[in-house]
Amino acid sequence: MIIPIALFILAAPISFPIGDPEYLKGVQSRHPELMENRWEDGEIHDLPQDYADMLGWKELAEKVDLAYYKAPPDEYTIIICDNYGQAGAINFYTKTKGLRAVTMNADYVNWIDLSREIKNVILVREVEDGVSEREISFFEKSEEIGTITDPNAREYGTIIQLLLGAKTDINGILAAEIEEKRAELRD
Repeated sequence: MIIPIALFILAAPISFPIGDPEYLKGVQSRHPELMENRWEDGEIHDLPQDYADMLGWKELAEKVDLAYYKAPPDEYTIIICDNYGQAGAINFYTKTKGLRAVTMNADYVNWIDLSREIKNVILVREVEDGVSEREISFFEKSEEIGTITDPNAREYGTIIQLLLGAKTDINGILAAEIEEKRAELRD
């Protein structure tokens, strides 16, 4: 009984990343043979991918909440994320009752509500993608609310952009993008 418990205690920091990022980096540097943190990008990183994925989630939700409260309360504001991890993090950690983020990623595309006229958009974009001039041109006003600042977060640098006062039919644009995405998913 002692041997399994001892093995569990030794393996726990690696199997269950329960320490802070600096602790896990220390374990990695002391025992590289136990932890090869190869991510889906093929590169070796300081932290396990699943752990780094979760860092910055609360910060993301807080900044999206801040953006949401800057939008006029009587107008429909939609939150569109680059991926389902961002949308899920916002939906879990938001402090704003009823706030739901969506994405064109995976089956989230089926949950986008176009039943109300969209006047404002909060975009959550990976730093590599950024917010395009085309997207900004559809609105009266654009404001960068912030970015994910935790350097250990996989989403480090992710941009939270608030677009206010739609000058064009955002619902129509999104409906076309949704149909295109659904066609891709069917193929």
